[in-house]
Amino acid sequence: MSYFFLLCLIILIAEKTFNRTGGIPMYYLLAAFCSSLIALMIVTNGSLGAACDVYLATVIIHATGLLLISLILFLRKENPFRTGGCSPALFLGGALGVGTTVFNNLSYGKISVTAILALSLFGQALTSLIIDHFGFFDMPVRRFNRAKLLGFLCTFAGIVFLFYGSSFAWFPVIVSLLSGITIVTSRSVNAELAGRTSPLISTWYNYVVGLVCCTVLWLFAIPAGGSSFHFPVSSNLFIYTGGLIGVCSILILNLTVKKMPAFIMTLIMFIGQIFTGMLLDFFAGEPFSLPKLLGGILAAAGLVTNLWLDRRSAA
Repeated sequence: MSYFFLLCLIILIAEKTFNRTGGIPMYYLLAAFCSSLIALMIVTNGSLGAACDVYLATVIIHATGLLLISLILFLRKENPFRTGGCSPALFLGGALGVGTTVFNNLSYGKISVTAILALSLFGQALTSLIIDHFGFFDMPVRRFNRAKLLGFLCTFAGIVFLFYGSSFAWFPVIVSLLSGITIVTSRSVNAELAGRTSPLISTWYNYVVGLVCCTVLWLFAIPAGGSSFHFPVSSNLFIYTGGLIGVCSILILNLTVKKMPAFIMTLIMFIGQIFTGMLLDFFAGEPFSLPKLLGGILAAAGLVTNLWLDRRSAA
């Protein structure tokens, strides 16, 4: 229970601090903090999925998240139904978020947390480059050029190192890559809705739509034998907090995404998630790996190179 109230406090402090300062460093700090939360969320959600099944776990995650954001809206006295005639497409962030949760849960336990994060972030880097190149989601256009290929190859080489020590299987690799695509598109759609309503309202719709979508998937999975009505009961309450962590991370993303290029956001998320993932793997009993550390540095260096090229071309 104390953990629940701590998350509420973090959310409210983050929003108040952001609105008070509005400075670029605050965007970066919030994004870095969010990246560590997402890495932790993969572990909690994966543990819940292992305790029951992927589909039921996704329903529980979205239900707990919706309860938290609904409570915050109630305390703030915000009306979530005042959306100002927003396009229906702006409410699809939650549906995309269901894909992210399912993909992460399907890969958890089959490859290391670091490998999941590395592959997901590679998918995020690709998607971010496309968004910046074409200016999707009202982002400024930043064209991809051949000079950026060096940084991209450097990032890819780093991800290969990050995969060191993990068993290779095509299925978790593919779904981890797909999770990177859904993460970037979901956060972009949610941020657009947040700009037209508020970060809290956007986060609320993310969980409402997400809960509807994952409930439908769960009900279809039951007759096929992929899930059941059996609710897991565990003394480890931490595995039920993925939805709470998710609310905190989505709200922070709603506050920061529109304030920086998609590729810069990916860079910050990459560094934070990768090195948090290494710590989580270490605490889970995996020995420290020098190749993984070098891979994280190499992959980050590739992203920094492309960021430097963006700044140079803009000068």
